Order: sequence, then structure tokens, then C-alpha cells
Amino acid sequence: MTVAAWCDWSDDSTGLFVIGVAPVLHGSLFATALVSTLVRHVARGARWADR
Repeated sequence: MTVAAWCDWSDDSTGLFVIGVAPVLHGSLFATALVSTLVRHVARGARWADR
């Protein structure tokens, strides 16, 4: 998603597209980490209370 946002917004002459790409990068990383953690716990059969 970050690469797509960079390519789509990079034609901005002010250079401010980087400020828009940064939240996309951080949001994608956070979402990936969250989903990976949830999948790992479900795949192992762990319950949240067992942590």
C-alpha cells in the first residue's frame, strides 16, 4: 500500500506527499502486526486469558 500511495501521490510538486505516505506506512505496519498476532494466537489455540 505504501508503494502504491508513493507512486500515486509522488507527482505533487510541493513534496508534501511524503507527509501523507508516512501515515499509510505506519498504519500498514500496525495493521499487519495486529493481524499477524491474532492469527498466531488463533492458530495455536491460545486464549487471550492464558497470556
